[in-house]
Amino acid sequence: MLITALRNAALISLACLMTYLAGKDANWDLINYHFYIAHAWSHSKYLADFMGAGPNSYFNPIGYLPFYCMVMAGWHSLIIGLLLGAFLGLSLSVLWELSARFLFKGAHHVQWLIALSILLAVSSPVYAGTVGGTFLEPTLTVFVLSSLLMTGLGCENGVQQKSTMLIFLGGLLMGLATGFKITNIIFVAAMGLSLLLILGIRWKTLLLAASFSTGVVVGYLTINGWWAYYLYQEFGNPFFPFFNELFQSPDFSTSKLDHDRFKPTSLLEVIILPFKMAEFHSWIYVENNAPDIRPTLLVLFGIAAAAKKLVAKVRANNIPELCSNVTSNTARNIIFTFFVCSIALWLWTTGNGRYALPVLILIGPLLTFAIYKATSSAKRTLIVASIVLVIQLLNAWAAGNPRWTNTDWTHLWFKATVPQRLKDNPFAYLSLGSSRSNSVVAPFLHPGSTFVSLTGGTYAFRPDGPGNKRIHQIIKLHNAHLRMLVTATPSSQLPETGTFNNWDMSLAPWELKIVRTDCEFLAVDVALTPDKNFHGNTGEDGVDKSSNVPIISCALEPSIGENEATLRERKRLTLVFDRVEESCPLLFSPRGWQLTRYIASWERHYLQSDIVVRATNGRLFLSKYQYGPFDVDMGSIEDWENGTSKFVCKRLPKPW
Repeated sequence: MLITALRNAALISLACLMTYLAGKDANWDLINYHFYIAHAWSHSKYLADFMGAGPNSYFNPIGYLPFYCMVMAGWHSLIIGLLLGAFLGLSLSVLWELSARFLFKGAHHVQWLIALSILLAVSSPVYAGTVGGTFLEPTLTVFVLSSLLMTGLGCENGVQQKSTMLIFLGGLLMGLATGFKITNIIFVAAMGLSLLLILGIRWKTLLLAASFSTGVVVGYLTINGWWAYYLYQEFGNPFFPFFNELFQSPDFSTSKLDHDRFKPTSLLEVIILPFKMAEFHSWIYVENNAPDIRPTLLVLFGIAAAAKKLVAKVRANNIPELCSNVTSNTARNIIFTFFVCSIALWLWTTGNGRYALPVLILIGPLLTFAIYKATSSAKRTLIVASIVLVIQLLNAWAAGNPRWTNTDWTHLWFKATVPQRLKDNPFAYLSLGSSRSNSVVAPFLHPGSTFVSLTGGTYAFRPDGPGNKRIHQIIKLHNAHLRMLVTATPSSQLPETGTFNNWDMSLAPWELKIVRTDCEFLAVDVALTPDKNFHGNTGEDGVDKSSNVPIISCALEPSIGENEATLRERKRLTLVFDRVEESCPLLFSPRGWQLTRYIASWERHYLQSDIVVRATNGRLFLSKYQYGPFDVDMGSIEDWENGTSKFVCKRLPKPW
């Protein structure tokens, strides 16, 4: 017991050390909705607000509460990060148990093999980039891997009486993970498929499947049942605003939200993906540069081990069946099948590396096992795996900090600068976001304030479209206390007239305009002056301010709206953009958002494909968010009106 406790303490300490070295997390999701979600729930803001942080406002808030409470209590950012990292460290303890019980049991130098497999697990760039941060995936990885352990224990020696309870616990843990975040549903499906494929379809297997399913339902309803019921009561959609193509809530687009940022577009891309993941290139399976040679080597050594076993079986005239009877290797086979099914479902649904964190960690033990089976020697395995680890660590060092965005450890995670009158008085804030929702400032304003995100990087509500009734109600209720929120330049100077004109153009369809004599500067800084004892990555002045959020808030007043010429142009271009969307729903979805007007252009954004289409100087141009292609000429507006455009509807090439 003492050795186990010391080992677990060492694994947790490893996760904490990685947290410290990675620096304070300042990722985009944190600034845009992680912090707001917990605030909105703790202050009962969901009925008063609408899309306060955009579509992600309505994720289950429970998982974000611990971080929010620690930040609002003024805890040191490093303490918060270490606590979050320590919990992810528990996944390493679970991984150790999985490796010891099912992969390396009876092997020579077993402790060294397991230790090396754990180091290969944490060398995953996704693990290193999320440990001690605000993403939920690291926390939920503990639940998913624990579920795999429970299920493996339930099937370790065939189907026995105790198996039912263990597999129920496995299902319960998987249900809890899915309740916190629906993206974990892929692991539920993968586990169900694994049980049926490995155990076969028999009465006892069906009993175990029923036990697992019951656990999943109980776990899911415990965490998310109440929240799904709330969303259904309020919006008519228990997953609002997602899956709205099924539930048809009038408050959001009914187009399917199917984000294809990382999804492979062909079988060839699936085949080469493990090899592409080893490259130094962003946007392959996560947003940042995250080279990972482990998937490539797992494929190669896995093929070598399988070929070696097949040759041995052929020579012994004992070719294995694909669906063999339950053996002492049942748990191991379930782990293998779970891994393969999870990868397939992950690529089919999102391809986003964070959502595959449990299996990306699992690559460490599986790669070590594949090397062991291919070489038939523990010593050779240790040598080869050590070389792999060194190369992986060198690549990670060359790629730079694995965080999406990081900064130094400081006393406070956030430092807000807010005028006193905005703290003392409630206002209704209409946010004009482009790449940020501005909702991170909500906890630092008057608690009675109301938040509506009119526009974001992937949506723009229209006065006659989905959600308009709720927005109109908020504007009418607070018409004497309306303010705008918009991300500003870091300098504390009022913008130029052209910038004000752009903002007024976005507000004009709602018959509002800015009171330019009543503007206030706010800021929520994540990158602060570092504590002298905690050093991380900084800019030339010692402080990396790229993750800070400077905001301007201006009072709003009624306006006459858009003039006749603008209305005619809007009507004309709306028909053109609608025709574009009809011609290629593969790229241009969700459909029908508001056309956002700027001085020299009109734009619509498309969440599914990260595309923005811009109409300017009589032509349409397409650009893909951050990684291109950019400014692809789609033809003249006149050609689209006449139906003579030659734009070819096909998926755009990957940046890699």
